[in-house]
Amino acid sequence: MAPTDLWTRSSQRSIPLWLPIAAAVILLARLLVHAPSAADDEETLVSWNHLQSADFVAKAQHKLILYDFSAAWCGPCHQLDRVAFEDVETARRINARFVAVRVIDRLQEDGANSKEVEALQRLYAVSAFPTLVVVDENRRERGKMVGFRDKKSVDEFLAKSLIPPAPDAGQVAR
Repeated sequence: MAPTDLWTRSSQRSIPLWLPIAAAVILLARLLVHAPSAADDEETLVSWNHLQSADFVAKAQHKLILYDFSAAWCGPCHQLDRVAFEDVETARRINARFVAVRVIDRLQEDGANSKEVEALQRLYAVSAFPTLVVVDENRRERGKMVGFRDKKSVDEFLAKSLIPPAPDAGQVAR
C-alpha cells in the first residue's frame, strides 16, 4: 500500500469494527466514574452525582448515598449549601464517605417532577425542603434530616448516619 493510500476515500470507510465499540466503552466508563450532575454548572466542593448512576457508584465504591432533596425557590436549601456544602471540611467528609446526589424538586417551576424524583420523594416521604436522606447501597434508609438548623446539626447527622444499624433482635451475631 502506498503512503497516499492511507488518505484515499476508500480507506476512510474501512474503520475497524472494534474502534467505535472501544470508543463507546471508554465514553461509558468516563460517564460512570464522574457522572456530572445538574449542580456541575456551579462551582461546588461536594462532588454531586447523577441520580441515574448513584446506585452503581455506591455499590462499586462501597459507600452510602446522601440524597439532598432541594428546590430552586427554597431559601433554607440555599443556606444549607452556603453553610455546610461549601464548607471545605464538611465537603471533604461527604466526598470521602458518601455518593452525594442532589434531587431537585421542579414541581413549582415546571408543574411536575420526573418519575424518578417523584418515586424517591414517595419512597423517603419527603414533604419539606431541604431534606437529607442517607441510604445504604440497597436503598435502605440509614438517616433522615428535615429542614436546616446549622452546620453542626448537619455534621452530627452525617456522622450518626455512618454508624451501622444494630442487628435485628431475631438475628444472632456470629
